[in-house]
Parts: sequence; structure tokens; C-alpha cells
Amino acid sequence: MKPFSIALLAWLFIGGLLRPWLPAEQIDSFIAGLTLLDAPSCTAMVFVWGNLSRGEPHFTLTQVALNNVIMVFAFAPIVRLLLGLAAITVPWDTLLLSG
Repeated sequence: MKPFSIALLAWLFIGGLLRPWLPAEQIDSFIAGLTLLDAPSCTAMVFVWGNLSRGEPHFTLTQVALNNVIMVFAFAPIVRLLLGLAAITVPWDTLLLSG
């Protein structure tokens, strides 16, 4: 859910509300950068929230491990889809190296 919501927020704020104050030739780069940086989840925060909520640490570790395995394979296709919806083209080799 998070990659899709951050892509929507990037498009809304960078592509819409903040567009008048940003360099026009860099708008797509800003949106692509935000999407690339925020597509994978922050595993450290999962551990922090698991600890704060007094969650089962082994379950939290399992969730993080499973998410990381999924993101190894799903990162590039998800980012390609999200950037494609914004009509921004990023080469596959760049996506594979950034994941």
C-alpha cells in the first residue's frame, strides 16, 4: 500500500501543489526520486513499532524477512508501474540496480 500512496502524494504535491516553485525541467526527476526512495519499506521502523506495541519479536522478524524477500523481486516492477502511471520512463537497469 505504501508505494502506491507515496506515488500519489509525490504526484499530488510535486506534480501539482509545489509545481510553481520547482524547476519545470526537474519535476519528473523529483517524482521519480521520491518513488524510488520510498518504494521499499523501512525495516528499522517495523522493529521499532513492533517493540513499542509489545509485539512478538519473532513474528516481527518474520514479517521483516518476508517483506525483504518480496521486495527483492517486486521492487523494480512496482516502481516501473508507478512511474509508468506518471508517464515517467526509467530504464530497467537503473531500477534493478536501485532495488
